[in-house]
Amino acid sequence: MENISINLSSYKKKDLENNFLVTNKTEIIVAFSYPLNHEYRQSFISKTGFTFDILVKRIIQKYKNIYEHEKEYGIWGHNFEDLFLENIKFKDGIYYLSIGS
Repeated sequence: MENISINLSSYKKKDLENNFLVTNKTEIIVAFSYPLNHEYRQSFISKTGFTFDILVKRIIQKYKNIYEHEKEYGIWGHNFEDLFLENIKFKDGIYYLSIGS
């Protein structure tokens, strides 16, 4: 999953060229690190596995929650509207996000 650019505040499913299956696993872990002071890992569950659209929507929901609890997560430097999902990498059982602004 490379060379993507999705504005988290205005994402719509039609933004995707194709909605492919990322994994058929029903539980995954995603690492959130930018623009947070410390990395935060979140488990997500989906009975049918995760398409790219489902994964992006879960990431967006979590970022909205993070920004609602800004002091708890230690956000620095950017508003939610500034964030773009640029890449997702899978390593050692965890999905790592590349977030730009």
